[in-house]
Amino acid sequence: MFSTFLKCQIILALICHAFCYEPTEEDLKCFNDYETEMKCSLSTDRLKSCCGYKLNITHTVFDMFQKMYACIFERSNHSDNCECKIKVQDFLLNENFTSTLLEGTNVLSSKTFKTEDFIKPKTPVLSVQKTENGNFNVTWDDQYEKRVLEDLRINLTYGIKGGHENPSKDRSLGVSGTIMSTGPPVPEH
Repeated sequence: MFSTFLKCQIILALICHAFCYEPTEEDLKCFNDYETEMKCSLSTDRLKSCCGYKLNITHTVFDMFQKMYACIFERSNHSDNCECKIKVQDFLLNENFTSTLLEGTNVLSSKTFKTEDFIKPKTPVLSVQKTENGNFNVTWDDQYEKRVLEDLRINLTYGIKGGHENPSKDRSLGVSGTIMSTGPPVPEH
C-alpha cells in the first residue's frame, strides 16, 4: 500500500512539474521609457497562460509618499510573453519602484529597483533618402519632446542588405541628427 501511495505521489509530481509552473524573479523584466510608460513582461516557455498573474507596483516618490499601481498581465501580440503596462506621470532619477509578482493572492517574488536601472529608450524614427550620387542620408529622431538624459545614445547598425563581403557598420549617435552613408543602409535598431 505504501508503494502505491509513493507511486501516486511521484506521478502527481511529474504531472505538476509538466503543467504547473510558477514564474521566478528572473522571468520578470521591466523597462521604462523615462517619460510616462513602464512595461513589464513575463518571459518563459513554460508559462501556458497569463490568466491570474498580476504585478503590484509601489512607486516611492521623494522618499515621502507612495503611489500604487496594479498591472494585469495579458498575452503579447508580438511574442508568447505575458505583458502589462502602466502609465506614470513622470520618471525621475533615484526614484524607487517595488514590484510584487502575484498569482491570485500568492506572492511569487518581489524586487526593488531605481528608475535609472531599467530605462529602455523609445525606438527612434528613422528616415532614409537616396541622394543623386547614390549615397543615402539617414535621419533619426528619438521621439522625446524634452531632453531625458544627456548621455542617451542611439546605436545604429547599417550595411548592404544581403551583402556578406562588407560587414555592417555600427555608429553610436546623438539623440537626433543625420549621417551620410555610401551604399544602401539597412537600419537595425
